[in-house]
Amino acid sequence: MSVEIYDVLNKPPSRITVPVAAEAVFESVWVSALQELNIDRLGNGVWLRKNELAFLLEDFCKVRDWVIEHCSVERADNIVHHIDYILEQLPQQWNRNPDIEQLWMG
Repeated sequence: MSVEIYDVLNKPPSRITVPVAAEAVFESVWVSALQELNIDRLGNGVWLRKNELAFLLEDFCKVRDWVIEHCSVERADNIVHHIDYILEQLPQQWNRNPDIEQLWMG
């Protein structure tokens, strides 16, 4: 299983899909980062709201920095690559789909 950001309110297939992490990586790394950083806007099973995009991107950057500081180089490189992809794709895909106000992260 994996954690993704996607549109669950409109008819399938989702018009927005952004991969986040394999569930095992999310549970072993992301959960620790989110807890230590006291971030509750991101997680496995949360709604991401378009009107909070700037805050969401900031939170992803904080997780990115945490990963660099706390993970091995190999693991950090992989996770940072995924976060950089999220930072690029989430705003782009939301801009292409202006009618979608919230996405599911799970």
